[in-house]
Amino acid sequence: MGVGYSMIKDQIAAIQSRLENAPNIPASTREELLSLLAGLEEEVTQLAQTHAEHAGKIAELTDRTTGVVTQPEKEPELVEAALQDLRESVVGFETSHPQMTGIVGRLATTLSNMGI
Repeated sequence: MGVGYSMIKDQIAAIQSRLENAPNIPASTREELLSLLAGLEEEVTQLAQTHAEHAGKIAELTDRTTGVVTQPEKEPELVEAALQDLRESVVGFETSHPQMTGIVGRLATTLSNMGI
């Protein structure tokens, strides 16, 4: 695995750290998000073997979205835009990577349910 894989791993680690340390996430939601993140890491790593740019973009958007949603003072417009971008990042992969598409959808829904 090349540089793209290393960057994806670093982004996933940063997201995990943010989720573990965000004080405004209830414990049950944190567990769900971390579980989804672990699944996403596996799926994005597989995607990176054939679509490195897309895999990197999904990891980047997940990072950006979790950053926006875990802020104590959320800006609803930024949250909605980030969630929409995250959901759109997997469009076109529903057939070839249905597991990843499902994980991103559940991740976006869980982040959205944290309250805007």
